[in-house]
Amino acid sequence: MSSSEFQLVLRKITEFILADENVSVPIQFAGLLTALSVSGLDRNERVIQTFVQEIISQWNLGAGLVDRRPDEHDPAANPICDIVGTGGDGFNTFNVSTTAAIVAAGAGVKVCKVAQLIQDPELDFAFLFSAKFYPIFARLSPIRKTLGFPTIFNLLGPLLNPVRPDRLIIGVTKPELGPIFCRVLHLCGSAKSWVVCSEEGLDEISTAGETSLWRLESDGSITHERLSPTQTFGLPCHSLDLLTGESAQENLHMLHDLLDGNFKTEKHKAILDFVLMNASALIVLSGKTDDFKEGVKLARDSLVSGKAKATINSFKEKALSIVPHSSQA
Repeated sequence: MSSSEFQLVLRKITEFILADENVSVPIQFAGLLTALSVSGLDRNERVIQTFVQEIISQWNLGAGLVDRRPDEHDPAANPICDIVGTGGDGFNTFNVSTTAAIVAAGAGVKVCKVAQLIQDPELDFAFLFSAKFYPIFARLSPIRKTLGFPTIFNLLGPLLNPVRPDRLIIGVTKPELGPIFCRVLHLCGSAKSWVVCSEEGLDEISTAGETSLWRLESDGSITHERLSPTQTFGLPCHSLDLLTGESAQENLHMLHDLLDGNFKTEKHKAILDFVLMNASALIVLSGKTDDFKEGVKLARDSLVSGKAKATINSFKEKALSIVPHSSQA
């Protein structure tokens, strides 16, 4: 089957799935997901690219949201960035990507996180509720659970930010996915992005050991290097046991502690360094500096000065101001 034929098949299936939410997802789609997994084609960059392009085109999201950027937006001088992991690494760590995004935004990086678009030209942080943009994920959830094994949809989430950030850091759980994601990002039009995977299989930059970094450059070339907590970032190593996220409520308390400057326990200090490392990477990718240790300083200043907390507070105020009054009742 050619690429165009595969795209046509995928389009017909997704159109059918989305035409009527009361109609069950056809068993043929389960067969397609199974065949892709068994054959290994769910790791093929052209196949992944086709899924990404088709899902985005179903709702004509890309151009519409990109058009909402400020007229003066300069992707080279002030790029819109995102940091996100594929998930599924099994370590249940603190939600470092969102926290690192907030800290980097406090340092002046323009960040647009996937997950309703809430964005304002005066803010350096925006958050997207992905379910509003991609209902196909909800429609496919039952059949994916029934299949019981990872499918290509486990890899698509980080690639489906509707705003199409200029630069991304994507965390993966297997090193062989690093070059694949770089090639997919290049095929999807990214000029400069990074993919990371720790030696433990964490889809973040790790505090426990070295992390592989694949850099995608504007000419499509890919380079590989290894990041070390001590040598690269100038920070101590910490066991992954200290990075566990516990419950959502405990994660929220930890986030507030970090934003308030309360680094009381060994766990607080470990998670602080976890955040600083990942925020530093996003700051470096954005072009604010080319040195990871300087990135750590900028990230720490964002926290200590209160800029990170001010960023999230401004975001919350903006979010509440645009929520319909009826939904606040």
